[in-house]
Amino acid sequence: MKKLFLVIIPVSFFISYSYAQNDVMFMEDFNDNNHSWWIGSWANPSDATDFIKAKVSGGRYIIESGKDGRLLYEPVPIDHDKDYRVETDIQLTQGSDNIYCGLFVGTPDYTDYLCFLISPVSQKFKVYGSVANKFFNYKDVTAATMNGKGSLNTLSIEKKNTTTLFYINGAVVYTQENLNMIGNKVGVQVDNNSIVEVDQFIIKQKQDPINLLEGQSSNFNKENLGGNINSEFADIEPVISPDGKLLFFARRDNPKLPEDGKYGCDDIWFSELQSDGTWSLAKKMPAPITDDHNNDLITISPDNNTLFLADTNCSPAKEISFWTSYRTGSGWSKPVRSKIKNSYNNSVYSEACFSTDGKTALLSLHRNDSKGEADIYVIQIGNNGVWSEPKNIGSAINSTGDEISPFIASDNVTMYFSTNGIRGYGENDIFVTKRLDDSWTNWSEPKNLGPTINTSGWEAYYCVQASGEYAYFNSTDETIGNLDIFRIKLQQNAKPNPVVLIKGKVLNSKTNKPVEASISYETLPSGKEIGTARSNPSTGEYKIILPYGESYGYHAKADGYIAVNENMELQDQKDYIEITKDLYLVPIEVGATIQLNNVFFVQSKADLLESSYPELDRLAKIMQDNPGMEIQIQGHTDNVGDADKNIKLSEDRVIVVKNYLISRGVEAKRITGKGFGGTKPIAKDNSSEEHMKNRRVEFVITKK
Repeated sequence: MKKLFLVIIPVSFFISYSYAQNDVMFMEDFNDNNHSWWIGSWANPSDATDFIKAKVSGGRYIIESGKDGRLLYEPVPIDHDKDYRVETDIQLTQGSDNIYCGLFVGTPDYTDYLCFLISPVSQKFKVYGSVANKFFNYKDVTAATMNGKGSLNTLSIEKKNTTTLFYINGAVVYTQENLNMIGNKVGVQVDNNSIVEVDQFIIKQKQDPINLLEGQSSNFNKENLGGNINSEFADIEPVISPDGKLLFFARRDNPKLPEDGKYGCDDIWFSELQSDGTWSLAKKMPAPITDDHNNDLITISPDNNTLFLADTNCSPAKEISFWTSYRTGSGWSKPVRSKIKNSYNNSVYSEACFSTDGKTALLSLHRNDSKGEADIYVIQIGNNGVWSEPKNIGSAINSTGDEISPFIASDNVTMYFSTNGIRGYGENDIFVTKRLDDSWTNWSEPKNLGPTINTSGWEAYYCVQASGEYAYFNSTDETIGNLDIFRIKLQQNAKPNPVVLIKGKVLNSKTNKPVEASISYETLPSGKEIGTARSNPSTGEYKIILPYGESYGYHAKADGYIAVNENMELQDQKDYIEITKDLYLVPIEVGATIQLNNVFFVQSKADLLESSYPELDRLAKIMQDNPGMEIQIQGHTDNVGDADKNIKLSEDRVIVVKNYLISRGVEAKRITGKGFGGTKPIAKDNSSEEHMKNRRVEFVITKK
């Protein structure tokens, strides 16, 4: 910033200022370009008079505009409900009579905006804007305090209670009541055929302390993922697979790869975690995931077999859209577009993340009910496969700024997001919040993740693997290129709630060969399906993630097979664990025996527990879908106690199961039954775990 400015500021400027020095929320002296103001040049190839050039030089931001005026701005988290002051020192270096330049505050799409402009040649100013669809215009007024062309003028907009005051070189030239502004973009507007120089920007507002996540420690340092991942280009939007073994990201504008290098388009790249903890050299995803269009990955499912993809256009449309692709035996399927109700977006940009169960998505959009710029919305998928209309998740999260890059952790409760609308350390900071109920619109107060992650630059796209061990995110601080991917080992208070990752293979019980299947998991006793997964068509491998706090049943499904169902009791919250459990599918053929693992009785009685209903309802459905099939229900107990009583108990339990199936529409003649007591153990019966295995209900297919 040039020292001349300090000489020409009128004394009245200091008198009117009621803010302390620590209330400076934004200061730009243009000694460098740390705030990333737009610089460069652009020209319309069909009209040489339509251009703009901008540079930072000699402590000033110098803008040259062709036949059209331009708007250049930076995001600053102004709270328009509180008093604030915006000030700049601006000079018209070249321009004729009626050429204006000055301050802009509001939203860049002019939904709500305020302009305070001066014409140094004619010594006139104007104030105009639109707030809540109400336009006002106060124009072409002479200001005696204005300096002429080639001299700096200090322009200030100050909000005091319900009044907004406009200053030129320290003198109030206009006031406006009850503006009720929104938007967090602050910058300069330049007229056509002019050169404008900006000497400084100052924005002040009494600031609340940064709302830090409690217990942050400086012992956890971020790590740049290095040259195997990061390049000289923009490497953005990291997506870590829930098991932490695959890292996906987008790489933008790589001129060394012409097939990738369409301006504004991304390609999806991936890397694999090595045994030594490093990441392999990134490779581009093959077709049909990466093609000549824009390619961005939203998320990968816990089983690593489903991809959710973003907009495929290099020039995105004002509509929400995403695609789904499945792993096949020969690669990935062609992405299929999802349907979303009322999917308009007032911006050309949108972002999304999916819950681990695939039934809920959080979106960053700008819609008519947005609080400011982009807000976070929630959608949920219906039984017909159509996603619901986006619903704003509320003012606890959404500010007058941009809320971007939402990420819901594997616990389906913890959300991380980036915003420039809440006070932080830099241009965009990452925050964490917790979902407080099932509405998806009730959230805890966002907490800043602290200066180890958030810098004076721009941080976003924070994602966490299921174990909560590492988080991955983008930052402009200490980069190889202009935007790099980092990771940080999470301290306990920054982790999401622990979950259980269950993995294994789906196998044919007769041949032990892998089966391509879908996996469904449900809460017990309700039987409500809460998620689905898919097995790898080649290996049969699957993964599902289950949060603590519920009892679950889960099973695989494939045509021509009957599932052996499994259950998991996760009522008591513990640490993150991984459990290996193969799922078996029994071919539908005479003599096949299927164990009903999710049929439960009151201890030592034949009273069926409610948590058994989902399992038996599925068996009834199988019988209805296979009208020629007949079965024998077999009951077994352990060998503890009186053998005759055990026989009687097993027979009584068989009768109860048979009667339940009849009540669900299965003909009685298709079901026989027998109780074996403890005479056919499948374990030694020497421990409580073995006793439990021997207490079981099975059925045998007697006719197909």
